[in-house]
Amino acid sequence: MQKTINIATGTKKRHTLRISLIALAAIVLTMAGAGAANGTAADVIEKISGTSAEGSSGQVNITADQALGVTDGSVTGANAGHIIVNDGGTTFKAPVEVSTGDKFTINLALVNKSNNPLELQITISSPKDFSLDVESEDGATGAVRIDANTWAFRLGANEDDEETDLAITVAVSAITQPGYYVLDCVIEPLEF
Repeated sequence: MQKTINIATGTKKRHTLRISLIALAAIVLTMAGAGAANGTAADVIEKISGTSAEGSSGQVNITADQALGVTDGSVTGANAGHIIVNDGGTTFKAPVEVSTGDKFTINLALVNKSNNPLELQITISSPKDFSLDVESEDGATGAVRIDANTWAFRLGANEDDEETDLAITVAVSAITQPGYYVLDCVIEPLEF
């Protein structure tokens, strides 16, 4: 696939440069890795096009789609509750209404659009009197607690169904006042 980029140069001439998306990605990665000491975007444009790129300007539209996301979620066992997912699909809130001593479950269906498994972690912020546990199901495996409120797990390659992949079990203590609470959750790559 070819994209055409019109470049306005300092000499007021217009040049059209045809590059493939792969070449564009290579240029961006090379520039990012090389740093400012080895060249600027103008230097790269000048080398590719063979013309002066002094005063160059242009626009490239790039759309990025991440492999990971929450596709569906539900709360069972609480008086009331639901899941609110952010646009990126990796952060969500679970507002719940609970009574003293309740036990409820947050069920999450996840997507991995990658051809490789993802090593992930989920961090859950909850009231101090809530006891949490995370279990992996369906496309997720190996959920293990790595911190007080964080669990590591693996999400299989090309996982994209509506089955529950993670089940978060929450036990409300006998001293917690009945009411409305919110659990904030983030799923992200496992930190090493």
